[in-house]
Amino acid sequence: METIKVFISYSWDSPEHQAWVKKVADTLEEIDEITVVWDGYDLDSLVDKNYFMEAGIHDADYVLVVATAKYKDKADDRTNGVGLETFLSTAVHWKAMLQDKRSKLIVLHREAHSIPRYLEGHFYIDFTDNAQFPRRIGELLALLRGRATAERPKKRGSLAAFTEGSYDFTRVEELIQVNHPNRRALVNGSQGTDFSGANRVKYELWETKSPALGYFLALHASGTIKHSAQHAARQLLKGGLRPSDITVLRPRVARPEQELIARSFAEAGLSTRIHECTYKDYIWDYCIDASLKYIDPPNPIENYTNQALTYISNETGEPVRVDSALDHIVDVLQKPSKVAAHLIVAPGGMGKTSLCLSAAKRLHFREDLRASVILIQAESIKKYVAERGLAQSRIETIYDIYELYAKYQGHGKLFERSTFDLAVVCGNLTVIIDGLDELTSLFQERFDVGGFLESLKHLHDQLGSSNVLLTTRNNVVAEGTGLEALAIARYELLGFDSESCRRYVSRRLAGFASSGTMVDKVMNQIAKIRIRDDEGRIIPFLADISTTVVEDELREGKTDDFEVSDDLTPYHSNNDLTDHIVYSILRREKTRHDLGISETEVVDVISDLVIDFGKRWTVVQMFERLNILYEARAHSIASKLELNPLLVRKGSEIELRYSFLSSYFEVLIMLRGLMNTSLEKGACRAFSRLNPDSEEAQELKRFFRANLSDVEKALAAIVPKLRDQAISEPSSKLTKSDIEVAKGAVAGLLHLYFAIQKLPIQDTTEKLLSFFNLNGSEASPRTLAGLFIKGAFPTLDFSNLIVTQSRFHSYRNLMACRFSRTKFMYSTFEDCADLAIKNTQLEPSMIDITCDPGDLREAFVVTQATKAGEKAMIHAEISRFFHSFFRGDRFIENRRQFIKFSNKVPGLAADKFDRLLAAGYFLHTKAKTVADFYEVAPQFRQSVRKFLSDGYPDAQLKRFFAEVR
Repeated sequence: METIKVFISYSWDSPEHQAWVKKVADTLEEIDEITVVWDGYDLDSLVDKNYFMEAGIHDADYVLVVATAKYKDKADDRTNGVGLETFLSTAVHWKAMLQDKRSKLIVLHREAHSIPRYLEGHFYIDFTDNAQFPRRIGELLALLRGRATAERPKKRGSLAAFTEGSYDFTRVEELIQVNHPNRRALVNGSQGTDFSGANRVKYELWETKSPALGYFLALHASGTIKHSAQHAARQLLKGGLRPSDITVLRPRVARPEQELIARSFAEAGLSTRIHECTYKDYIWDYCIDASLKYIDPPNPIENYTNQALTYISNETGEPVRVDSALDHIVDVLQKPSKVAAHLIVAPGGMGKTSLCLSAAKRLHFREDLRASVILIQAESIKKYVAERGLAQSRIETIYDIYELYAKYQGHGKLFERSTFDLAVVCGNLTVIIDGLDELTSLFQERFDVGGFLESLKHLHDQLGSSNVLLTTRNNVVAEGTGLEALAIARYELLGFDSESCRRYVSRRLAGFASSGTMVDKVMNQIAKIRIRDDEGRIIPFLADISTTVVEDELREGKTDDFEVSDDLTPYHSNNDLTDHIVYSILRREKTRHDLGISETEVVDVISDLVIDFGKRWTVVQMFERLNILYEARAHSIASKLELNPLLVRKGSEIELRYSFLSSYFEVLIMLRGLMNTSLEKGACRAFSRLNPDSEEAQELKRFFRANLSDVEKALAAIVPKLRDQAISEPSSKLTKSDIEVAKGAVAGLLHLYFAIQKLPIQDTTEKLLSFFNLNGSEASPRTLAGLFIKGAFPTLDFSNLIVTQSRFHSYRNLMACRFSRTKFMYSTFEDCADLAIKNTQLEPSMIDITCDPGDLREAFVVTQATKAGEKAMIHAEISRFFHSFFRGDRFIENRRQFIKFSNKVPGLAADKFDRLLAAGYFLHTKAKTVADFYEVAPQFRQSVRKFLSDGYPDAQLKRFFAEVR
């Protein structure tokens, strides 16, 4: 990064003010990339002062104007050195503003009403509160990042190390409370903060009883050690305290040669032994139970497919490529950084789970780092929820996810929330969450993704030491939105290029005698089946499965070629590359092992196991499922099915070899249930919990678009079946849970279909009604039972409909729909109000007493008040308009230019008056030399007189109201 030259313009108000300016200069000069031009560094009696000021202002990249009341007076009056600097700065400022629309002058606002006239309205940084000095310096550095005869201080940092704001550790009491419930603050955070003048004091001082007295001095990163220690020593003496020992907690490790704290205490007359410890070491050694440090490591990854990744550099804004994703991720997760979380975005099959497992393996219980790792896999939480239900579980913080995961894993001892947060804050716990998109799909509205990511930033803003890794198949945070503000670094896995793929395959096959030939065979197969993306990258899943197939051949002494077929799958699918690969493997395994069941049956078995148990199930569970279907053949089929390359047996369990196959088979079971118009529980459950933004939903939408006619027929058959189940009463055969699943499945299916359609409101309505077998005339009332809508859904025309036994959840378009002679009965409305819609046709009278209107109650109050106000306004405007033709107690004629037209009521606008003439409400009486005259038509006068005298609109005037509104 190029050097940034900064000139400081200020006035010599007082020694204290000069010391404050020196503190600003020193803080900036300590940064490698910044050179400060300041009279304290560069000006003495032998230097031409006028030239110094002229060159300093013209040559600087930025000019800092330290605004005080005295500076303003001198600047505005053009007196003394400040006046000359103002003269020079004014020319530079306005030239830049005219040419580039930006100035290099930055105002540091020190006192109220102190900005010079020529800079009023210009951007400034508020330095009026000394306690906010570190934060304001952070803002200044953020600005400078975008481009001395006192001895210059030694360079101690880099601009790249600073974030938008300074870190502020606010959880000292929480940290001490872990081991010391009996405590008191001798100096709290506010009392221990002093940034006035040259001071840089920031600390807290605590006394504990256990029962012996103990003392803690907690230092903050924004204060200097020496200033803070001196201030703390004075406070101890002031309180009559001379502790024999004190524990000093600090953000960073002290340099061996430094004894600043001990020296500061000794100089104050205190013979106190100092025990220094970083926050991270204190948490690790004294706050975390040993059993929580030694969490079982993740299972080792066989044949991990290391690959490249790319990200956008914060410094240059340019893409950066890293050849080893694993090495880079492990490296960034071992040290403090500006990043609150690292987000890896990649489609299924790219190796996200393998990367997480490999990174967790390397980071597990690192005594050298005083840290360990917690790996949380969404698949396990999905299984826990499938077994126990969601209950009241909500995801708002990272601890909420950890708690669910730890319960599923059966951890006997869990971190308490406070200790967990502190361990993350201090960098003792690296947290890896694999499958953020799966969690959002599972919890839906119970998972506030934005709030969750903000909570990560709040943790990171404490010390800048938290390390969190997230993976997702789709960008849960909208593309390019919010990531930088949330301090989230986004990475993209690149897969293999040809060279790295060959290295990977060679490593896998190195133990075989004919490895060279087999490597060529795999690479030729990869080239043949076109498994590259648009940039020529090879998806790791496909490289891995091709190699796995060859390994099986070599072990069995066979040399069958693995051919990927382009034939359509015999089961419903999108028939894309992954479908063809999977089908080809199933077909090959059926022939090789004489499986005895078809490829479709294998897909059905695996899909059913996935929907019930997730990506992993026991050997017993699979056998029981096969025994129901195939009885005597179950043992033979099970033993052969275990050999399928898509599966891997680990002890008594079998799991999908690739994590993304879990969602893949979920999609297949949903397609099976829909296209077979079957109410099988697995498919219904999957549709019910489907997140409209999930990868599964996108795959289903692709199928809907490609097979629209068949899908519409299937919906027309299955929606009524689901509706009947959804509005049924619980029974021995139909539980409350089954009913709720049916409701969710209706909502999920309708959302999928209408998400791919862009139809006019009337066509949308008729298509929806057709799925419920309502094809009658809209002129006569129709009863629609069991309509379930959730989330974003197009507007509908509810005219002439009686809607019953229905539920609308987060349907914000509801109030924008059309309503006429509509009635809702036995229905529920949840989070459907949109207060921005003022003129809704939905009336309270349309909601029967049997309904739960939810937040529509509040909306009706607002809309009714709006309508009442609108009605009063229209009355007032019409009255004002009529008074143009009525004065005293009689009607008069008037010229057009004196008629009081309205710009609020459309029909009373000047350009609409001819319409009122044509309708017979007014007459053109005469054309005089000066102008045309108009009057109220005789047959209309009685209605107008009555309205103006007592405010009553009769039938004729009501028609007039309707025309002009």
